[in-house]
Amino acid sequence: MCGINLFISISNSQRDTNLGLNYVSTVYNGIAPNTYSFYPQPEQPSYLAFLGRMSPEKGAHLAIEIAKWSGWHLKMAGKVDAIDLEYFETKILPHIDNSQIEFLGEANHHQKSVLMGGAVATLFPITWQEPFGLVMIESMVTGTPVIAMSLGSAPEVIAHGVSGFLCQTVTECVDAIALAAQLSRRACRDHVLMNFTVKRMADGYEAVYQKILGEKYSRNGQKRDLVMQTL
Repeated sequence: MCGINLFISISNSQRDTNLGLNYVSTVYNGIAPNTYSFYPQPEQPSYLAFLGRMSPEKGAHLAIEIAKWSGWHLKMAGKVDAIDLEYFETKILPHIDNSQIEFLGEANHHQKSVLMGGAVATLFPITWQEPFGLVMIESMVTGTPVIAMSLGSAPEVIAHGVSGFLCQTVTECVDAIALAAQLSRRACRDHVLMNFTVKRMADGYEAVYQKILGEKYSRNGQKRDLVMQTL
């Protein structure tokens, strides 16, 4: 018996054709919507949110730049890993004034929901090819649109002009803030309910398994073992 490795990607953008992997499907990550409160209106006084590791890849420094250019209050939360400590101390910490720019530290599930749900928009100014980005759907399910750099999975996760905006530059992100404030927060949540729930994810994996099991893989008259892997 010989085995075949089959791979399921969590976004189409995650696939690297140079690796020669046998991708059979893409199944997006999902969350449990009922564990996130819906915020029909942002809190007052208004602010922008950033949630993620304090790292160059997540673009924490760009979130600060967007806030400073636009004059908006920015609330940031996230983990500082040891490898990113120098980045945090030199690129982020000097801008934390607890007035316009706040750093709240790490946030638990409830704190994340409150932080993003109360914001006018969540900033997602990534600088790398993000494989998925749970923060995007966690924000949208609370009703808060996402302003993201159009990299990695962001175009697959955000419905541009409906649940947020995809941008190429910091300037575009700044310009998108006023537009994001006009979006339907219910539409943001509905976008997640239709596409990124735990049930939708489980159904996706089940459909892949059923498809594979229903197909006959044979070589030299022998069935081959299938090994499913999720990236």
